[in-house]
Amino acid sequence: ARVVCGLIKPDQGCVLIDGIDVFKDRHQALEKVGILFQNPDHQIIFPTVIEEICFGLTQQGQSKDTARQMAQAALEKFGQAGWAERSISTLSQGQRHLVCLISVLAMQPAVIVMDEPFTGLDRPTTGKLTQMLREMQQTVLHISHDLEALQDADRVIWIEQGRLQMDGAPNVVLPAYMAAMDVVGGQDASLTSPIKTGFHSVPVGPKVATLMIASIVLFINNTLIFQALAFGFFLGLYLWPGTAFFSAGLKMLWPLWPFVLIVFLWHLFTQDTVAGVVIVLRMFSAVALANLVTMTSRMDDLIGLVTWAGTPLRRVGLKPRILAVSIALFIRFLPVLIEKGAFLVESWRSRSTKRASWRVVVPMALLALDDAETVAEALRARGGVDLVDD
Repeated sequence: ARVVCGLIKPDQGCVLIDGIDVFKDRHQALEKVGILFQNPDHQIIFPTVIEEICFGLTQQGQSKDTARQMAQAALEKFGQAGWAERSISTLSQGQRHLVCLISVLAMQPAVIVMDEPFTGLDRPTTGKLTQMLREMQQTVLHISHDLEALQDADRVIWIEQGRLQMDGAPNVVLPAYMAAMDVVGGQDASLTSPIKTGFHSVPVGPKVATLMIASIVLFINNTLIFQALAFGFFLGLYLWPGTAFFSAGLKMLWPLWPFVLIVFLWHLFTQDTVAGVVIVLRMFSAVALANLVTMTSRMDDLIGLVTWAGTPLRRVGLKPRILAVSIALFIRFLPVLIEKGAFLVESWRSRSTKRASWRVVVPMALLALDDAETVAEALRARGGVDLVDD
């Protein structure tokens, strides 16, 4: 879906819609293609309904007043004129889906790409959205595993592991797909990680001890050559299991870029760039090694180690189990927040030619708070944090 909409660059070739390269020409792409994300919370950026719908229109060059009039007209068309000033947080999942759909349709793209749009919706809401989609004049590209939702399609394309398997009418492709999936469903499922490494077999204790010693050595030595060699060595550790593991490791280092920028600019200002490079290399090496430990260790093993190491803290009233669970939650949800941040950036790019940059900080913070509340409810549902140390 993201490739078709021009949000990410294809590995090979290009995507053309009416002769427009949707990745290179983002201004024209806004008029050619719109996208409805699977999760509305990954798409919505602004706090009120009218602001969310107006955003794409202003990015197309409409004035604020004209955009507001067009947004209000779009809401009236769907029978939701009273939603204009409503807070997004007061809407249900299905209502937020509808807001996303209205915001896309208001921009009047020629093609609308939908990525699993009915996931998590109740049957009445699904039926209402399905009827709306049938009445659309635009070309609709519907990506889904819900075969029932594809019964009325003009054409079905079955793609398996990136390759075209079948292309034709629904009554031909869908039965063939169901038969193939029944065969797959009867096979034994493997729980083995696709990026299994030799590091997984090393006990978590020695790995954490090595991490601590290596971190101390990194912070003692301030020479550029040593830090460069250390960083190269740690990159080699990621490359050893293969390129897939290496790519996953690099992705985990991406959140460091704001700190790298601050350090670089400061040392550029103080005319001490060598010291800045040393700090950046040390930071990358330390975080890369820490990530290597967390990526190759079971979460329950890490919790057990932190609980054992934190036993002396009982004397000051701190339950080590709570500390361990807190660290585990941080490790668990950091990749989730990174992924949601990427979705927000893509949501911005799907309706604007400008870079998102700092503009997604506030919605990202709101998503983090919402996740924190959800996690708190999950903990309470299983006894609360007061019982995790029993």
